Amino acid sequence: MNNNKKKETYIKAKRGKTTVFVECNFNETVGTIKKRLADIVEQEENKIALLKDSSVSEASASSPYIALNDSQILSHTGIPHEGIIYYVYLDENQKWEEVNIPKPDLSQEQEDDDEEEDDEAED
Repeated sequence: MNNNKKKETYIKAKRGKTTVFVECNFNETVGTIKKRLADIVEQEENKIALLKDSSVSEASASSPYIALNDSQILSHTGIPHEGIIYYVYLDENQKWEEVNIPKPDLSQEQEDDDEEEDDEAED
């Protein structure tokens, strides 16, 4: 068995309602992945920051996210195969925007399901 074979996978990069699937290898740096993402979203690399969910041991009162350093090797970040990272942009005031991932509105789905059941009952 060849142990030098790269472990190919993908990670999901999320921003707002957008999810980008980025192919990667776990021996690549975060900077390499950020460059690939920047090409996909057509944004300047230096105007993107990558973050991950903080674990319980790393939890911070100020943020549930931890910025990833460009020099980190992906396998050392704790992000699993097919894991999720978040990306944010540098705004016009040179400040990083907040991670903003909208929660799905399940109440609307429930109302739609209820209406379908009512329609079926009338038939």
